[in-house]
Amino acid sequence: MSRTVWDGIFTGAQARAGQAVVQSHCDRCHANEGWPFVLEAWSGRQLVEFFDTIRTSMPLDYPGALRPEEYTAGIAYILRLSGAATGGRELPSDREVLAGITITRSREG
Repeated sequence: MSRTVWDGIFTGAQARAGQAVVQSHCDRCHANEGWPFVLEAWSGRQLVEFFDTIRTSMPLDYPGALRPEEYTAGIAYILRLSGAATGGRELPSDREVLAGITITRSREG
């Protein structure tokens, strides 16, 4: 069964941890963009593609510097800012799991 980013794929605690990651490592370049653009820009693609892109290219001054769990926490925070609901399990850094989650603009797709 395919899941989307709207299916409670992260926890509130993970999103809160991700806020610190985003504020420390992402906002210096992306603060003026507003994070919900991610859903629009990546809609229809698998979450693993977004994870791989940010993991290999960000932070801009030291790509790949964060632990995989920090990248997924940052993603959880971005999804929360976009209105996605929390769930009972953390979003894992496992590429196979992330490949089974589709990014959509809204709950309806």
